[in-house]
Amino acid sequence: MLIDQTLHKNLVQRLDDLGILEQTYIVGGTVRDHLLGRTSCDVDIVVEKVTESQFHELSRAFKLIGEDFPVFTFEVEASDGIETIELAVARKERSTGISHTDFETEFGSGISLEDDLSRRDITINAMAVPVNNLEHVVDLFGGVNDLAAGIIKHTTDAFAEDPLRVFRVARFAARYDFKVDPTTIELMKSLVIATDSISEERIFSELQKVFSSAQKPSIFFRVLRESDNLSMWFPILSLLIGLPHIHEYDVFEHTMNVIDNVRSFGSSTTTLFGAVYHDIGKIFTDTESLPRHIGHDISGLTLVPFLAKRLKMSKKVQYVINDCIEFHLIINRIPEMRPAKILKLVKNLCKRGTLEDVLCLVRADRLSKGMGEIDSVVFEKIRVAELINKKQVPTDLQKSFSGKTGVVIASIVEQWRVSEFKIALA
Repeated sequence: MLIDQTLHKNLVQRLDDLGILEQTYIVGGTVRDHLLGRTSCDVDIVVEKVTESQFHELSRAFKLIGEDFPVFTFEVEASDGIETIELAVARKERSTGISHTDFETEFGSGISLEDDLSRRDITINAMAVPVNNLEHVVDLFGGVNDLAAGIIKHTTDAFAEDPLRVFRVARFAARYDFKVDPTTIELMKSLVIATDSISEERIFSELQKVFSSAQKPSIFFRVLRESDNLSMWFPILSLLIGLPHIHEYDVFEHTMNVIDNVRSFGSSTTTLFGAVYHDIGKIFTDTESLPRHIGHDISGLTLVPFLAKRLKMSKKVQYVINDCIEFHLIINRIPEMRPAKILKLVKNLCKRGTLEDVLCLVRADRLSKGMGEIDSVVFEKIRVAELINKKQVPTDLQKSFSGKTGVVIASIVEQWRVSEFKIALA
């Protein structure tokens, strides 16, 4: 069923009491996900042809939350608890400038469901179902067929009025592992310059959505590449295209494979940021050294401040990217490393909260190169180092600190931890 039966019954009653049941439709992601056989977390509805008196009645009955256009929220009882419903008044939009925020909105008794669906970006998001007839799908743009065919296609040429839609198309393609229709790709190509008007925060937000929902995150970047939109916001990634790599065709393809490997592990969103940028230092490799990229783990660190500024990244994401770049090669060398160096490495990564991100990245990187899983010795030494770093210094050892400098005390503690590390692994 499209929505919970109890929810539907109570929703019908609520809307009927307000006299708007015949004008109200379930729209967008709820319909799309239902047709894909998936459960949608949200129920969004639209009411068309809202008169002035009906608008006032809605304002009295529900909470108004929309700033640029009317959106109301209200709670309805479902079989498993209370659900919050968003009800939007059907609207038209007209671009008034080059920015994705430059829009003039029109709503009222003259605005129909068709008007509202026409402003939506892609066909699979432009379907509706009458609240009082859940068996009927209103599909004005062929969304049902596009879902079945696995295609992302724009609804109308009004798509070009909002450059942010370039990234939404890429995101939905990655989310469902769909192809993008060639006509939509061409339209996206015409928006390359316009995407520069989008704020850094919005692009970063789109990336977070990709990394939290996509089946194959690499598709996001592949679609941007195909539509000539990669270099505007991800210029460093575009420089990886055609750059020789020992194990695969080029560094870009290697990076895309690593991203998808990380996703297959069910890892955190932040780990995917590290996967995207772990090899960016390879753009500095001189041509004589190719296809080897000696020192790219160090040279790549110089680019992190640029990335952070370009996309207004959080500190946590910056830390993950930095540590995935710096330590993705070192982790493989742990079996031969001295105990003191292992303890220090693990301590620093734990302090920054990036240890699991780096380990996941290394695992994905190795699999992409056909090197197999990380050596079990690596995990054993890391886990032991974690435990030793957390151990309290014994009281009798602390008594020996009296009269000693901080440097000497630190050296004593390090020697003790190294000894404990060796004993634990003996």
